[in-house]
Amino acid sequence: MVRNYAGVGKRTAEVLFDHFGDRVFEVIDSEPGRLTEVLSEGRAKVVREARRAEMEN
Repeated sequence: MVRNYAGVGKRTAEVLFDHFGDRVFEVIDSEPGRLTEVLSEGRAKVVREARRAEMEN
C-alpha cells in the first residue's frame, strides 16, 4: 500500500517498495538509517519525518 506523504512522491515510494518490499514501514520505523541504501540523505530525512508525523496523528 502506498501512502501519500507531503514531500514524498510516487517515484520515491516505488523505489522504497522495490528495495524493501512489504517490510518498508518496518524499516522506516526500526532501521531508518537503511533508507540511504536507496535514497539520498535529504530524501531519507523527508520520508522519516513524514512517517513520524503520521504516527503522531
